[in-house]
This record gives sequence, C-alpha cells and structure tokens, in this order.
Amino acid sequence: MKRVLIVDFNGTAPTYNYYFVKGLLHEGLDVKVLGKENDTFTAIHEEKIKYIGINSGLKFLDYIMNWIMLFFLAKQYDVIHFQWLPMLKFTSIELSLLKMLRKTNKNIFYTVHNFFPHNSINERVNQRYIALYKLIDNLVVHADATTLKIKEQVNDKEIIKIEHGYFYAEFRNNTKKTKQYDLAMLGNILPYKGVEDAIEAIALMPENNLKLLIAGKCTPEYEASLRKLIADKALENQVFLEIGFLSVQQLIDYYAVSTLSIMPYKEIEQSGVLYTSLGLKIPIIGYKSGGISETVINNQNGYLVEKNNIAALSKAIEIGLMNRQKWCDYIEEFNIEDLWCKNARILKESYFRCVNS
Repeated sequence: MKRVLIVDFNGTAPTYNYYFVKGLLHEGLDVKVLGKENDTFTAIHEEKIKYIGINSGLKFLDYIMNWIMLFFLAKQYDVIHFQWLPMLKFTSIELSLLKMLRKTNKNIFYTVHNFFPHNSINERVNQRYIALYKLIDNLVVHADATTLKIKEQVNDKEIIKIEHGYFYAEFRNNTKKTKQYDLAMLGNILPYKGVEDAIEAIALMPENNLKLLIAGKCTPEYEASLRKLIADKALENQVFLEIGFLSVQQLIDYYAVSTLSIMPYKEIEQSGVLYTSLGLKIPIIGYKSGGISETVINNQNGYLVEKNNIAALSKAIEIGLMNRQKWCDYIEEFNIEDLWCKNARILKESYFRCVNS
C-alpha cells in the first residue's frame, strides 16, 4: 500500500480535499492531510478524513510548524501531493523550501487548480507560479485550458489530467423545496464572474418577472455599484442581493430553492460553485469560458453562449427554463459517484510510476 501525504497548510481547499481523499482511500491508498481541516466547510460530513499537523489557531505559526513537520515526515511517505502553497502570492520562500524538500523526497505532485490566482495581474506573483511549475515534475490539472497554459509556459512536464468531481451530491435528494428563484449566482461576488451581465440579462426580459438571487461575500464598494445598477434598471423586485459569508448549509439551501445557476464568468479555469451546482442537480447557464465550457454541455446539463453576449445570455435563460427538467434528468443519470474514484485510479498509476522510476 502506497502512503500519500496531501498538503494543504492553511485549509484552502477543504471540500475538495474531502472528496479527493475519499477517492484515493477507496482505491486502497493510505492517505493523510497535513494542514488545517477548516471544519467550517467539512462539519456537514458525518464521515471524516484524517488530518495531521499543528492547528493551534495561530495561522502563521501553524504554517511554519507544519512546514517543519513536513520535512520530518517526508521520508515516511511515498508521495507528497500539494494542493496549495499559500505564501506564493507574497514571497518566493516556498520555492526554496520545495527545492530542499526534493532532496528528501523527490516524488512531489502539485494540483494546478488555476494557472494563476484568480484576478492576479501582479507579474511578480505570476512569475513565481511559473517558477513553481518548472520546479515540480508532476502537475495535476482538471481543465484543458490549464494544460494549454502549462505547455505554453513550461516544457517537458508530466501533466496528469483528471476530471473534477461533483460536490455535495449526497445531499441532492434532501433538498426538495419550493422554488423561489429562477436563477442563483452564489459564492464570492466578484467582477470577473460577470455579475453585471447577469443583471443586464434579466433587464432584457422584464415581462417574465424572473427572480435572480445573488448571494455571498462582497466588498462594500462593489455591493454599492451592483445596487445602483439594480436600481437604475428598476429590478429591485427581481434581483436580490444577500451579502455575507455563506455556510455550506446555506449554500445547499439556496440551491434547493433555485431553478438554475447562472455563471457568465469572464475568465475561469475551474470553479467550486460549478461542481456544487451540478452536484445538487442544478443546471447551469453561462458563458463559454475555461473549464466551464469543458463541463457544461449544451442541452444536456445547461447552456453556454459566447462571452459578453448579453442578448444570447438572456435567450439561454429562456432555453434553460423550458428544458430544466430534461437537464436535471441528465445530471441525475450521470454517474457522478465514479468520478472521484476514476481520478484516484489515474493518480494511483501516476504515483506508482513516479515512485518506481
């Protein structure tokens, strides 16, 4: 049995880690996670995965202590698989630490969730990520768009492509509630997600009296601009802003009372909200962008149109409302339970190949 250590120092991807590790365990690997569990997101699951490391609540101290622990543990594991490196946005120190770690254990994998951090325009930060990809021999990706960027920027790398599994599918049959909203846009509210486009699309079809829920964390400045747009379009009775952190239960509950998700993202490689929506059997309307266009298939589990085409987005909403049940049936029939296990089998082969090389 191969021993795998998943590293997520600050608990950046708790939901992803949960399903990712469960898949690896199902395939017979011995897996633990080094870092913070972040049980705000994992408490909803009765079954737990094994976390190790220091978790005193002092974030930076825990980070330092867990790096030290990683060096002590490195020889005990066949593979070390990083999910995130939280300090790379601020400093290149983690690149130096990785070089040192490779002298103890060369079998290091890294999941490229996004080629650059969301909305990163800092060239120094972006160059650190490119340096990371040049340093790590085994890069795991979910989106073809990510693969293409790696090939453009980094040569001669082992790229392991896996499909991103769904989140919270086990809760989908517990959410049969009366629909209150035609469309939901959930999660952090940010400009790159095309929030204004969603509002503009609703404005093009006022006779339908569609209701759009936008819920999640947002800066006061951006909230003010969105409320002004809603008022200017006279949509106060159709577009509803719920500003604040969404718990997992709130996220599930909001999807339960919504008919469709809307994701007119301007730029994205992958999105946890996308896989949560499909996991909870909510079809998606949006733009053809990054990993979304690889996951959403027109007239099967949603409908995508070209970016920045608000008229087409408005038409897609109409198509979605007419075809929702058919799309829900497709999502229901799709064999989601095997995705994480399928990924685990691909990774298991890659782990063995790396260890034995």
